[in-house]
Order: sequence, then C-alpha cells, then structure tokens
Amino acid sequence: MGSYTVRKNLFENAGSGLTSAVYWVGDARSISLRLDGSTQTVLGTNQEGRDAALSMDTLNWSTLTRMVALATLMDIAPGFRWLCVQRSGSTGTAVLELQQMV
Repeated sequence: MGSYTVRKNLFENAGSGLTSAVYWVGDARSISLRLDGSTQTVLGTNQEGRDAALSMDTLNWSTLTRMVALATLMDIAPGFRWLCVQRSGSTGTAVLELQQMV
C-alpha cells in the first residue's frame, strides 16, 4: 500500500482574516504543520459532518498547541477529523502537510 503527501496553505483564501480554512485531516496517516509569523493557535475537532466543523462553535474545538511568532515545522498526532489555525495578526502563515494512504 502506497502513500502520498498533500500540502495546503491554510490561509491561502483567508486574505487578512485571522482564522484559516477548516481542513479535513481524519484520514491522514501523519500530520505536519509549518507555522511562521504571528502567534498562532492550532485547533482540532472531532465533530461529525462538515457543517458541524465549519460552524466554528468554540465549544466544539480544542486547542492542540499555541506557537509564538517563530518559524517551525511540527508534527501533530493524528486522530481527529478537522483542523484549523487562528493567528494574532494578518501576516502569519500555516502550511499543512498530510501523508495519506492510497
């Protein structure tokens, strides 16, 4: 069984918004996140269904980690369904790397 890597800029369509797009990570074998710029908080949820995750109801999201303004690549243990990042300023970037099975 093979695998492939998907890379996604989470703030690609966010403009100057402070919350990234919500991204499905439920079928990922491994999750890495490259953060750079402003202070960023990585959030995860295990909500069922796309509509539940996209609601951004803060009661359904858990803080996975918070990084303070430095460039770093971090691994996150898989096991949840949805991921997003919140940044403190409009200049932070977050690139998600998922390794998925074929």
